[in-house]
Amino acid sequence: MKLVLKEKRINEEKEGDKYYLYHATVTKPDLSFLHSFRRGIRTNASVGIAASQGAGFYLFSSYEDAYNRLKSEMLVNVTEEYTPFNAERDGYPMLVTIEVSDLDPTKFDIDSEVSSKLIVDAFIKNLKELNEKLPMDFKILRSANRQDAVTLKTGNSRKNVSLNMEPDGYTAEVIGKYCAALETHAPELWHKIEKSMFDSAEAIKYVGKDLIIPYKIEVMDKKGKMHDCTTKDPVGF
Repeated sequence: MKLVLKEKRINEEKEGDKYYLYHATVTKPDLSFLHSFRRGIRTNASVGIAASQGAGFYLFSSYEDAYNRLKSEMLVNVTEEYTPFNAERDGYPMLVTIEVSDLDPTKFDIDSEVSSKLIVDAFIKNLKELNEKLPMDFKILRSANRQDAVTLKTGNSRKNVSLNMEPDGYTAEVIGKYCAALETHAPELWHKIEKSMFDSAEAIKYVGKDLIIPYKIEVMDKKGKMHDCTTKDPVGF
């Protein structure tokens, strides 16, 4: 079964006054991850590469994107690298759905890797205001030759970012540091900008302190079919 990726974002995943967000992961062979998710989700769940971009629980805004991640070459983070699913090591692919009533920018952040271009666009459009609020060591420099690019200058290091770049972990880490600095030094301005980005974001992360109980947990069998395992373990897959 192959699910075609659609450009469906948060505003299209909303039903009534509820938003639905999705996390792609694995159960582990002993189902320990599945059982852990049933007990609830905390923001210290991210490790390795994800944690280097800022602690939080990473979520796709589209069910199709999360499903396709289960089938991708980048499902599992092992020894600082993303790898494809391996049944002996991983158990089953698993998709976790959470339901929230509000996308509060004090509890949710834009994912600085998957949605990095969205953040770069915000940097470009709000460059003057952001530079006025950033600490002395952080500067966003306008490109002399390109309207779609800026340079992030931190101390003696520089990182060029643009709307045409391919996202990667290191770039996401640099962008994440700028987002964290703005969160600290200009929370009101940054939260306003973040809120305007949520509906278009491909991925966000939960950074709140409250325990989240999943709305739904699904497990994928060998044929790609999804099974509701919110309250029961997978049997006979």
